[in-house]
Amino acid sequence: MSRLSKPAVIITGLLILSGCTNSLPTADYQLIRKSFYITRHGQTDQNVQKIVGNDKATLTEAGRKSAIKLSDTLFAIFESPKDEVYLVSSNLERSKKTAQLLGRNSIKVIADNRLNERISGRLVTMPVEDTGKFLKLLEDNNLENFLVPLETESAENHISRTIQGINYHLQNVPISKTPVFISHLKSMLEIAKIAGHEVEKFDNTTLYYFEPSVNGNWNISKIIN
Repeated sequence: MSRLSKPAVIITGLLILSGCTNSLPTADYQLIRKSFYITRHGQTDQNVQKIVGNDKATLTEAGRKSAIKLSDTLFAIFESPKDEVYLVSSNLERSKKTAQLLGRNSIKVIADNRLNERISGRLVTMPVEDTGKFLKLLEDNNLENFLVPLETESAENHISRTIQGINYHLQNVPISKTPVFISHLKSMLEIAKIAGHEVEKFDNTTLYYFEPSVNGNWNISKIIN
């Protein structure tokens, strides 16, 4: 049973996410209305370099330490994490390693390709800021066909597979367990958007809680310790 609501657990609390604007969830995709936790993988070498990551990105020492620290939060939330946590990561190494550290190698990790970061193709190793502006320009002007020769995944495909993956696990999680996802920045921003929130950013190895609310809306909270 989750201990978030128990006063005895004083290291863990809920803080409504700042920099987050509410709107109705997008009609094109819908999340199955079940609560879940999600976190971004630990800091990687390519995060430090501020370049677009690829499947070879590895956790830094700081990234590993922050994942271990986050495990303290997770193990405070649940009385018996091994029995109560349904741990799902993307199939990229940085996400899987974060999941292993988060679960202290005692919780089974399910790796799912659908939760992988958006495929950047030939944009890999470009500065993140420049790449973001370039992709937004193409998407805003319906020029995503230019992504094909760059071997870059379209936003539509990325959103579609991400939500399919999240919904699959929300639908199939055992009733006695709570889903905890280890994901990536672009994926988490899209999930938040589907839930009706425009979020500026998600920090590495910080736990967020998505909870269905009234009128088809969702609350997104940041777990603080």
